[in-house]
Amino acid sequence: KRREESEEDQRKRALAQEKVWGEYDKRVGGQARELCEQLRLVLEPTLATKLQGDYRSGKRINLKKIIPFIASQFRRDKIWMRRTAPVKRTYQVLIAVDNSESMTAIGAQDFAREALAMIWKALAQLEVGDVGVIKFGDESGATTVHPFDSPLTDAAGAKVLGSFTFDGNSPLASQGGEKGPFEKMMTQSLDALRRGRELQGWQGQGADTLQLLLILSDGRVLGEQKQVRRLVREAGEQGVLPVLILLDYAQEVKPEVKPDAAAPAGSSTVSPQPQAVLPGLSASLAGAAGAGPAAGRKGGPPAAAVPIHSILDIKTLSYVKGKPKLTPFIDDYPLPYYILLRDMRALPSYLGDALRQWFELVTRSGA
Repeated sequence: KRREESEEDQRKRALAQEKVWGEYDKRVGGQARELCEQLRLVLEPTLATKLQGDYRSGKRINLKKIIPFIASQFRRDKIWMRRTAPVKRTYQVLIAVDNSESMTAIGAQDFAREALAMIWKALAQLEVGDVGVIKFGDESGATTVHPFDSPLTDAAGAKVLGSFTFDGNSPLASQGGEKGPFEKMMTQSLDALRRGRELQGWQGQGADTLQLLLILSDGRVLGEQKQVRRLVREAGEQGVLPVLILLDYAQEVKPEVKPDAAAPAGSSTVSPQPQAVLPGLSASLAGAAGAGPAAGRKGGPPAAAVPIHSILDIKTLSYVKGKPKLTPFIDDYPLPYYILLRDMRALPSYLGDALRQWFELVTRSGA
């Protein structure tokens, strides 16, 4: 009887998750298609699966060439086909979602669910390859909720979306050796991508095939900047591109708030430029990510919407020659590739632009 009740509870929970997934699917369906087309232009096919061409040797005989081959006294001997044109994508994309209570504190939990559903649907439509999802920022550290070898179905998406509660309370990094949530996430992600590459058995294609790490978070990397920088360098050596989608959730300013208090510090200045491993990318990313003047372009949030808990307001205290000095937290951000997102409608174009710029820089540096 207990087992029957447990199965019944699981069925009800699955139905509830599918209902929630259906609501998000309707909400972000159009943007998911737009993101799919943006990624289609950037993530080109990498694996040749179709046989074509006329060759003297190959994998399979073209039956249409047999009769001309015999009629020509065996002179027209180009009757073989090979796999030459790539038509299939073999990328690996790992999505890491912040499940900490800080996401709820700034009201970004629904924002994160929309972003996850949009990216999930876009990658499924594109048939990008293998996609995995991990959650971090709670008591369990970093946990895989969707492995690479699982398909991107709506049922799986509903289950993944239902696993996020955004009430986690992970301990921050400490001097005693305790790893912070971002360090745990980066370590777990790199291990998962390394295992995924080995399981795929690409046999030499792994170095040329891009592995993406998309991080959905409010970006509060506190007390673990050095560790995260080290892991970002390790990711670059491993051929992994980590891109942080920084959810700077935009809320409407309440009428009683005075205009002077409503504007976040630094909102009227040019957006800060993070340090970049490849020169030239971060400056253009920051300008196109919805911060500062770029926020007013088409697809950006309304002018009256400013984030009440913006990461641009955070300051870090340091001492220079014994005197205290406050600097913007974002100026020394450990993740060099990030998108400051305040409007979900802008995600398709911003993410497509970010990946396109990264590919251009990689091509230019390899030339």
